[in-house]
Amino acid sequence: MSALDDATLAGLEALRADLVDHPPSLLGRLGIRATVADALASRRRLDAVVGSDVRPRVPPIVVVGWYRSGTTLMQHLLSALPGYGHVPMHRLQWPVRRRSSRWRAALGVAAARRVVPGLFDLHPVDANGPEECWMLLATHLVVDGMAMHWTLPRFAGWLDRVDRRPAYLAWGRAAGWLERELGHGLVLKDPAHLLGLPALVEAVPDARFVWTHRDPVAAVASCAALTAVQHRAAYGVDDPHRAGRAALEAHRRYVSRGLRDRSSLPADRVVDVDFAELAADPVRTARRVADAFGLPADDDALRAALASMPPTGGARPPLAAWGLTEAEVRAG
Repeated sequence: MSALDDATLAGLEALRADLVDHPPSLLGRLGIRATVADALASRRRLDAVVGSDVRPRVPPIVVVGWYRSGTTLMQHLLSALPGYGHVPMHRLQWPVRRRSSRWRAALGVAAARRVVPGLFDLHPVDANGPEECWMLLATHLVVDGMAMHWTLPRFAGWLDRVDRRPAYLAWGRAAGWLERELGHGLVLKDPAHLLGLPALVEAVPDARFVWTHRDPVAAVASCAALTAVQHRAAYGVDDPHRAGRAALEAHRRYVSRGLRDRSSLPADRVVDVDFAELAADPVRTARRVADAFGLPADDDALRAALASMPPTGGARPPLAAWGLTEAEVRAG
C-alpha cells in the first residue's frame, strides 16, 4: 500500500485511541476493521489505476439534505432521469472493481440483516442498489456518520479539523471513473456533504445540488432511531438518550456548517426540496427538480422508480423517547 498522508494517519490514531477508550463488541470491532481496511485498499487501487485528472464529464446530481429528510427517495427518483443512474453500493465500496466486490457486498448486506435488527426498517440497503457515497470519502477516513453512530470523541474532533479537500479530490476522481464504467451520469447523495460543500465544488465545479429539508423535530427523532440501531449493533447495548443527543448534535453541526457554506454553491445549480412536498407528490417534485436543471423527465419512469423502492416501516418513537424536547431541538 502506498504511504498514507499525515492527516489520514492522524485520523487512524484518533480512531484507535477511541476504540481503546470505548471498546465495541466483537461484532463492532470486526465491522470497523472491515470498513477501514476496505476503504484504504480501495484508495490504493484508485491511486494505482485512476489518473489525477479524471472527473465526471456529465454534471453529477448530488443530494445533500440532512439525514431523514427524503434524500433516499430523492436519489431513487432522480436516478430515473434520462442519462442518469445510481451507483450500485458494491461499486461505491470498490470503485476500481474487484472480482469479489459484488459478492462481498451482498454477503455484508446479508450479515447486516441478521446482526443489525431494525436497520432495514429504517433504511433500504441493497448491494446492487443506491447508497450514500460516504464510501468514496472513506479512502481518507472522512466518515462523519461513523462519529455520529459510534462513541468516537477524538475521531469526531479530527473530523472537525481535517482539510476535506484531498478526500473530495479522491471522491471526484472516483465519480469520474464510475461514470465511465457505468455509462451514465451519476446521482449521488450523502448528508455529510453539508460539512464539505466548498471542497466538493472545488473538486467537481459543475455538480448540481438538491438540498432536501424537513422539520427538525421529525428529522432528529427519526435520525435518533437510526443512530440507536447502529450503536446497539456496535456496542451491544441500548442507550436511547445517547442516540438522541448524538442526533441532535449532528443536526446542529451539519446544518449550521451547510448554511454557512451555502454561498459556495452556484445559485443556479441548487434546488431546494421540502420533505412535505416530496412526500405529497414525489413524481411532481422530481420533475420540478429536472426542469430546474434543464433536464428531461419521463413521468412513467419516475413512477416506476417510485414503485421499485423497497418498503420501510417499523416504529418511529417520539422525540421524548430519546431524551429530547421540541424546544431543545428548535433552539438548535
